[in-house]
Amino acid sequence: MNPTRTLIKEILSNSKRILVMILIFNILAAFVSTVQPLLFKDLFDDILPDKQIGTAAFYMLLLILIPVIYAALNSVTSYYNNELGNHLSKNLRLRLFSDVLQTRPRNVDSIGKGKIINRITLQVGMLCEIFVIDTLMAMVSNAILLIATLWIMFSMSTELTLAAILSFPLCMYGFKRFRSRTERLDKQYHGILDKGINYLNIISIITGIIYGYSLFLILKGRISPGTLLAFIVILPRLYQIFKSLFTLNIDRSRMTVIINNLNDILELEKISSGDTAPDYHRVPLLQMRNVSYRYAPADSFGITDFTLDIQPGAFVGIVGLSGSGKSTIFELIHRFIEPDEGEICLDGVSIQELDIHELRRYVGYSPQKGVLWNKSILDNIIYPLQKEDMTEETWRKFSTAVELAHVNSFVEAMPEAYDKQVENHGDNLSGGEIQRILLARAFMSDPRILMLDEYTSALDALTESDLNDTLLSLKGKQTILVIAHRLSTVKNADVILVVDKGRIVEQGSPAELLVQQGMYYKMVEKQKI
Repeated sequence: MNPTRTLIKEILSNSKRILVMILIFNILAAFVSTVQPLLFKDLFDDILPDKQIGTAAFYMLLLILIPVIYAALNSVTSYYNNELGNHLSKNLRLRLFSDVLQTRPRNVDSIGKGKIINRITLQVGMLCEIFVIDTLMAMVSNAILLIATLWIMFSMSTELTLAAILSFPLCMYGFKRFRSRTERLDKQYHGILDKGINYLNIISIITGIIYGYSLFLILKGRISPGTLLAFIVILPRLYQIFKSLFTLNIDRSRMTVIINNLNDILELEKISSGDTAPDYHRVPLLQMRNVSYRYAPADSFGITDFTLDIQPGAFVGIVGLSGSGKSTIFELIHRFIEPDEGEICLDGVSIQELDIHELRRYVGYSPQKGVLWNKSILDNIIYPLQKEDMTEETWRKFSTAVELAHVNSFVEAMPEAYDKQVENHGDNLSGGEIQRILLARAFMSDPRILMLDEYTSALDALTESDLNDTLLSLKGKQTILVIAHRLSTVKNADVILVVDKGRIVEQGSPAELLVQQGMYYKMVEKQKI
């Protein structure tokens, strides 16, 4: 099974409207193209000999309009071809990107992030626009036009049509044989001869042969002069179709490489999802049992043999030096990465048994480096919801979230308020404003467990104090896990975990840890003014 081919077929099967429109306009264009030679035949066989001036003038008008109509139909066909190409590339990219999001980071690294970006952008574009649209759809258009052209030719003269069909491949074969033989000549003579052959137009030669045979058939009374004129119109078109079909250059090896590259992405091992929904009506007991994770065999520390029980509604601070493994804990709980050993449970149920999307709503996470989109502040807070999808309940959650995150205090001072557009990476906002928007987004899902990673690092002391009061008001209603380098952020925590080199080296209340005069005590002393 080839997953890329299967996916393309699936997307095309969902694009029936566009495919039908392409087919209709191709058939209409083919029909219009067949009318012109028939008009010539009637004009010279019947209309002009009978001196039907009015009818002749009408036919001439039609002969002028037909190329215009044909060009318009081809333009519409090209429009729908482009629409199909855009639809195909967009959906293929979305599916590939969705698969990457569900893939283990280690597996993504096995290909390389740069290569994956190249494949999803450049290579998908080449596959859809060059191979599928420019090649496949061109074959369809030419095939329909060929059927219509041959039908009208056979209806006028079977003999002349067979002569026209057979002459093209025979002459092409003869020319190729002649070229292959002349290549053995001296380079100078071969060059002169090759230029002469290129100067001659093979299509014109074939057409001349057919015209000569047509005159013979006229003299024998087998065809009319009008039929000859109709063939004069139609033969260049027929040979152009033949030339397009026979000289169609499909770089199969390149297309195979691209398809195999996309298959590599689609076949990456995905993070599995359970089918159990968490209980939103209760705050769970969070347990980590002998959990270990390393980013690479000889790379930085992850966490090692991590065992922990966090009681429902507790406020837990997590502190330690940079690179000690603090953020790894959150990524494991949120299932961005999977532990090498051990198990993480909520109320005794392994998080791997829970539906991964429900888990990530149940456990809110505001990462150290959050993402803001080039949309309004409102859109960034309610993400992944859209404004038009908001209900009375979600608007109520929005009001609560912006109040808890103290977003109103700076947004209401802006002329556009929540409609203000966020520039690239939030360049038109301060660091503190960005952090509060991201915090409001985390509050929007009303999670039972809230994980905040360095959420006050860019805040002033007064705003930090206000947000600390917010977290204190949530104690008991949610389990709150906070990673902090500024220890004032977690001074009111029930429990503080001190992490060093992927292990818990100290654990207890702030007062208990100060009495121990260990690593936490030293960190507090360093931060004293």
